[in-house]
Amino acid sequence: MARSLTKDELINMDAISFGRLKALYDSPALYHGRYVTREIPYDPVTPEMKAGKAIEAYLRGDMEAPQVIPAEVLSSNGSRAGNAYKAWKEATPGADDYMTPAEYARLVEPLAKIKANVEAHPVARDLLYGQDCRWSQAVAWEHSSGLQCKAEADVVQLVGGGITEGTIVNIKTVPKGSANPEAFSRTVVNARYDVQAAHETEGMLSLGTIDLCMGYVFVLIEREAPYSVETFELDAHWREYAVDLHNQLLADLRVRHETNVWTSPTWGMVARLSLPRWA
Repeated sequence: MARSLTKDELINMDAISFGRLKALYDSPALYHGRYVTREIPYDPVTPEMKAGKAIEAYLRGDMEAPQVIPAEVLSSNGSRAGNAYKAWKEATPGADDYMTPAEYARLVEPLAKIKANVEAHPVARDLLYGQDCRWSQAVAWEHSSGLQCKAEADVVQLVGGGITEGTIVNIKTVPKGSANPEAFSRTVVNARYDVQAAHETEGMLSLGTIDLCMGYVFVLIEREAPYSVETFELDAHWREYAVDLHNQLLADLRVRHETNVWTSPTWGMVARLSLPRWA
């Protein structure tokens, strides 16, 4: 039975998220160490990830400004180094979420310009601020594999104000110069954003908020000047591939939990590599 989740329920629920599927795709051993034995810690939050969260919060209208590390505890070149910084970090809860003054100036201060560029883009503006746009929609459901899943869509835009057609929107912040089809296509493959699209789409359809998903659109926003904004969607062939890969990953995960086998498909052999098409 699918159900909506609050933010706290989403965070605390032990279910299969896209992040877990990405870890499984990258390395079954990584998944096992991070989510089964919990011996492998999560990757640290990067300044770019902090900036992405700040941008989304600002666009949503409920941003809490990121806290800034006091300049006097940083090294002479403004980096996170030295005894003063180590002492401050040990004494400060949530220190990893703080930004340096330079990071703040580079990544957070341009927010007003970024929002202006979003509002100037006719498609992005309608997707994020059009009629009946619902931000941060979280859902839990049972996949056909029997595994419990969870997902959160950045925005769900409904058409007609009820249970009807709709579009799922995924906001992605990217480096300058990379909001273009060629660069983002590679990013989609490397980060498996196609699987994320399939995961979120299945979740929202199972909830019943949308009985016909009209699309899944990526809104790309460059984190640095010129703060370009672009919108992309996957073609039908790519969407079908993503759904198949999503189902394969969940079926594989179910078997691995049952057999407790966490080696990769190429483990114990010499795997042959082919020249990529883009090389």
